[in-house]
Amino acid sequence: QVGRVISAMKGDNVTLDLDEETVKLEGESWGFRLRMPDLRKYTRPPEAVVDADYVEMNPRLFQRAVRATSFATFSHVRTHSLGIQSVNIEVSGPTITFTATDGTKDTRFVANLKVGGSEQNSKSFLLTPDVLRRLGRLASGSNVTIRIKDDKLAVFGFRDNTFVTVRLATGSFPNMDTVFDKFDHEGGSYETIELINGYLAAMLAQAAIVSTLDHHVVKLSVSKNR
Repeated sequence: QVGRVISAMKGDNVTLDLDEETVKLEGESWGFRLRMPDLRKYTRPPEAVVDADYVEMNPRLFQRAVRATSFATFSHVRTHSLGIQSVNIEVSGPTITFTATDGTKDTRFVANLKVGGSEQNSKSFLLTPDVLRRLGRLASGSNVTIRIKDDKLAVFGFRDNTFVTVRLATGSFPNMDTVFDKFDHEGGSYETIELINGYLAAMLAQAAIVSTLDHHVVKLSVSKNR
């Protein structure tokens, strides 16, 4: 019903009337009368505190961070206390770090921030990958603002003064610094190659076509100039 109402609006001025059981919406050439559900079943959403300390992140970088980390979360068994089912986001000074792991894949994305409000202390919080993906779809145009209200809620601001309050995931996230420090330290012992991003994506997409649900992997081999 809501979709039909939105389709019918088409820029018309809308008149809205409410009574205890129904809501009446009328435009210049259309009208809808909708029965309201029991409002007692719906909890009031947490208030978005827009004057709290915040940080700003470029929307494209935010979307890249979501894509680079949300896929690597642990998803085999659903529990509410296991932190690696979520992406760990840490704000420290002028940088924000997204980290995810499922025990076999480790990924980290670091980006620069614009700090707003008063001086920020180092903060970290957990967001589930499905929440992050939804937030990523909203990120476009202006910078994404992030406010940590407390240890339970975060407020994300998007274009057109849209604020989304999300509940933070619970649980503890392992200290992954040693994992990435070790990789950086041993990086000199690896042979480094460079691939154009579009070529790599096309190769993986083509190879993934023949993978199955039982063997959902792609083998990547490197030889000289190939």
